[in-house]
Amino acid sequence: MSHRYRIVYRREECLGDAVCTAIDPDFWHMDRDGKASPASDHVEEEQLKDALLAEALCPARIIHIIR
Repeated sequence: MSHRYRIVYRREECLGDAVCTAIDPDFWHMDRDGKASPASDHVEEEQLKDALLAEALCPARIIHIIR
């Protein structure tokens, strides 16, 4: 059985650098206002590697994966 991990994302603090979308374009997208948005408020275990990389490389440090 796959585990789910919650994403806590403070969108209002997004800098719009699009690092997350470069890492995982299937999960993150850029909105018209220049801020990123996730496809969901959780990731499955299969998506965890990319989610943790987006968390680590986000310049604003606003992506948090809760295990």
